[in-house]
Amino acid sequence: MNLQEKQLRQEFPVKTNRIFFDHAKVSPLPRRVRDAVDAFTLDACEHGTKNYNKWMHDVERVRGKFARLINGDVDEVAFVKNTSEGISIVANGLDWNPGDNVVIPDIEFPANVYPWWNLKRF
Repeated sequence: MNLQEKQLRQEFPVKTNRIFFDHAKVSPLPRRVRDAVDAFTLDACEHGTKNYNKWMHDVERVRGKFARLINGDVDEVAFVKNTSEGISIVANGLDWNPGDNVVIPDIEFPANVYPWWNLKRF
């Protein structure tokens, strides 16, 4: 095992005792994500909304980092709670025209299909 693989495995403690294949719905968090969530939760528990502006600054900082990662603009990055919510926003936000088509795999997760099926009504 090389150093990079060892460091990656250390990010995911679940990997020390099992192999995790199902990342489609809920997956193990990397250690650094858990640490960030723990820090936010502790801050919110101890200070309420006192640090709200800092939290929003952190969100914008991460949005900027992700935009740079994908070579995009900050205003092209949106955080959503899950893939299904993101697909629903896209499906309902596009300017559809008669004859437009959507191709969906026949084994797609149901919540990712419903927004597209809903478009048939219009």
